[in-house]
This record gives sequence, C-alpha cells and structure tokens, in this order.
Amino acid sequence: MNTSFHELLAFHIEAQRGMFIDEAARAADGSGVWIFSARESEPTWNLFAVLDADLALRHETRIAREFVARGREPVWYLADSDGVSRSHPLPAPWRRFSSDCWMTRDGADPAPPTPGLSLARVETAADAESFNRLYADAFWEGDPEPGAAVPIPDDVPGTGGWMEIRHWIIRESGVPKALLTAVSCGGLTALYNVGTLRSERGRGLGRALLQMGLAEEARRGATRFFLLTERDKPLEAFYSRFGFRTVTTGGYYRKG
Repeated sequence: MNTSFHELLAFHIEAQRGMFIDEAARAADGSGVWIFSARESEPTWNLFAVLDADLALRHETRIAREFVARGREPVWYLADSDGVSRSHPLPAPWRRFSSDCWMTRDGADPAPPTPGLSLARVETAADAESFNRLYADAFWEGDPEPGAAVPIPDDVPGTGGWMEIRHWIIRESGVPKALLTAVSCGGLTALYNVGTLRSERGRGLGRALLQMGLAEEARRGATRFFLLTERDKPLEAFYSRFGFRTVTTGGYYRKG
C-alpha cells in the first residue's frame, strides 16, 4: 500500500508527542507545520516542516518569529518529493545542511531463531531504566546532555492516547544489548530508537533486532511499517535489505 510523505509526517508527529515532540501546530495558511521540543535542541525536533514552499517563503518573517519565541534557530525541513507533486529546493541564501530518509514496507516475515538472543517487552521500572541506558549509549555516546529527553520518561511505560507504544529490548544470555520502540495505530507501525550498544556493534545484533521486532509487531496486527533514518543516509541501504523502500528523502535548511 502506498503511503505519502504527508501521511507519514502526520503519523510521526502524533507518535512522538510527549516523547520528543512537545508542541506541533499546522500553520493557518497551510504552508507547513511547526514542531518544537522543550528539551531537545537539535533540528530533528525543532523545525518547520514545509508543505508549500512558495507560500512559506512569502511568510518567512512570521515563521521565524515562532522560533525566536522559543529560543530556537529557524530550521526548515523540505521533502524532496511529497508523494503528490514534485518539491523543489529552497533558494539561496537557504542552505541544505543535512538530510534523512522516510521508508516503508508491507507486512513482515517470520524471524529466524537466533541462539542466545531473546526479545522482551519493557514492562517494569527496571526494564525502563535498562532501556533508557541503552538509548543513552546508542544515541548519545553514553553522555546525554543535561535535561535531554529519554524514550520512557516515566518509570513504567503505559499505552496512552489513540496509539499503542511498545518498547523492546534484545537480550543476549539475559544481558540487554539492543533496543527498539514501536508506535502503532490502525495497522501502521512506526519504528524508532533502533540501536545497539556501541561495544556490541558489528555482530549482527541490529539485524536480529529488526527481524525479531518486525515479526513480533506483525503478530500483534501490524500490516505496514515505516521508519525515519534520522539524517543518517548510509542506513538507507541497511533497511532496504529488510524490504523497506524509500518514500522520499528530505533536507534540513537554514539561512546563511
């Protein structure tokens, strides 16, 4: 089933509300969507997702004020193709400084058994602590910034709102080694926080994690999956080996 960038963006925003996104609002003129985080300062969570570039460029000053009011630098995100019509790069002095990739796949294959590895859902406060430690190691080099958001802000994760959230840990002989978060609604499941301990990389744990996670989520009713490579372009080739296809790439822009 084909899914457009606009649909994935809307799902992504709702999936990350309360986890990393604290505020999101669509511009009244339809030019785009503001996304802000009160804790994370990086562009991934503080940007203007452009839906109509020509309209947004006419209202640059007003859009910039929203960033200034929150102490953030104006960063715009523009998909290279929105699934409906061809997008176009922002003109100078806008400068593209990074990019990412939106990918989807239908269904999932059974996961082959991997001796010594088990997939366990985060259900207790101790599990949540292990998950957040894995996250800090995999995505913050073990040293997160003060006040940085974590995937599980409370001791025990719950299922809130209209989306189901499940956090998973891969254990090897009982020791946590890799992590993954799945956010689901209506048969569509988004994968986030896919990572492995730095000391364990290169051993195939990421492959096993993805295979086992996809299979388990499919067993629970997922018929479609999507993920965002979060500006790490080399991962596009990795995920394509698991049946994911690219819906669109996109770029982060700032002026100057």
